[in-house]
Amino acid sequence: MKNFHDVHRELSTQSEDIDKDLLNDGELYTVDKLDFGSTWSMKIILRYLMVLNFYQTNVENRDNPNMLELGCSNGKLLKLYQNHFRSPLFNNPNYIGVDASQKFIKKANEFLENNNNRNFYNQTKFICHNILFESLWNELSRIKYDFVVMMEVIEHLPFDKHNWLINKIADNMKENSYFVISTPVHYSRNEELYYPEDHINEYFISDLYQLVLNRFEIVTTFGFNIKSRQFKKKLRESNPKAYQYYKLFNQVLPAQITLSTFDLALSKTPEFLTIICKLKGE
Repeated sequence: MKNFHDVHRELSTQSEDIDKDLLNDGELYTVDKLDFGSTWSMKIILRYLMVLNFYQTNVENRDNPNMLELGCSNGKLLKLYQNHFRSPLFNNPNYIGVDASQKFIKKANEFLENNNNRNFYNQTKFICHNILFESLWNELSRIKYDFVVMMEVIEHLPFDKHNWLINKIADNMKENSYFVISTPVHYSRNEELYYPEDHINEYFISDLYQLVLNRFEIVTTFGFNIKSRQFKKKLRESNPKAYQYYKLFNQVLPAQITLSTFDLALSKTPEFLTIICKLKGE
């Protein structure tokens, strides 16, 4: 798997060609151009590139693999794959994207209608549905999936439904398949929510690991742009010089930084943690 520096370098050369609409989620975030000074654009695109790189490097089934994305928004992952990341070694995936927002699904379908690759069009389906509804899973369970992605979704769902959802996902995956989950995480259990207006629950890191470990084996993790209030406060009070370096590095490279000077918190406590895991055998 490419490291962060390789992906950053690769993305920098492609930045002028990437459709800015990939980053526009409606009223909340609007990006006029892909600017590497924008931490939001970095967080979105780098996470998606790392996930797509893993997909093309590790998924064993290369003959139209089945991909499921829960919380697909306006189809950013699929758009990025179709426009910038396809490999001749892979046939297009049989892709299903699910989101509860009619507005996002409409935008995703508009992308499909304007897409020139008809094979890609015929193998793609967007569904407007709540991923906690049994009726959706009755439809999704007609096939088994090679690759399932759920990025920045679980924090919007009731906590008592999380284990149920993880089990539903695992039950509908093939042997040796992969699951990607990304969500905000915290350095301290006492921290405030990052986005209290629309998040129900945000995870402490070990709790998030425990959520997936019942059904999956963790393959790799990565994260971006640490903004833990409590960590920054502790670092500023205990080591002012290290805190100044922390601020400098965060401005220059708003991605994961692993420096022993900053203790383990910098490398293990990103604002958004992405876990890529593999389905456990029976």
